[in-house]
Amino acid sequence: MIEDIFPHYSKEPKFYVYKHIDFDGITMYVGKGTSKRAYQVSRRDLSHKQWIENCSHNYVEIVEEELTELEAFRLENKLLRQEEPIYNKIRNY
Repeated sequence: MIEDIFPHYSKEPKFYVYKHIDFDGITMYVGKGTSKRAYQVSRRDLSHKQWIENCSHNYVEIVEEELTELEAFRLENKLLRQEEPIYNKIRNY
């Protein structure tokens, strides 16, 4: 099983996958996190921070909750491939 290959990933279902979406529904960013990560402005690049600060709408969409870390990585990777958000740095996923 893949979990046996990556034993250091948390098996506790505390992770979620989220999107930052524009007012017209375009996905701007995809991420995984715990706690309030989806709403944090820190640890974002400058253009992403500016976009968040200028948002006048609820820009966070929680896609799925109560995931293990590996499940969250898988879903995040799937959404990155599908959505190709502009604020995610990696382009060859």
